[in-house]
Amino acid sequence: MVIKANKTELFDIVENAISDRMAATLFPIEKYKGYSILAIINSHNGNLVKAKEYAALAEENAKATTSGLRYHQYLGIVKEEDKWLDRLISKIKK
Repeated sequence: MVIKANKTELFDIVENAISDRMAATLFPIEKYKGYSILAIINSHNGNLVKAKEYAALAEENAKATTSGLRYHQYLGIVKEEDKWLDRLISKIKK
């Protein structure tokens, strides 16, 4: 919501919260959304190198075909990408 509402004054809080959680994130869909948000925030803050790294990680997780779980291989994969996030990320990748 913070990103969609463009509440830039809250970007640091969101970045810290997502960064802390990413290490424990299991599913590709969570990683896709988390890295997308981190890419957007870093792009806004002028950290373009980091933004591009996060955008690449978001894309990698969006394209993941399995979750990495042995018995639930398709749980948490990205079935449909978020067009709004993808539009913002595509600007960063250029």
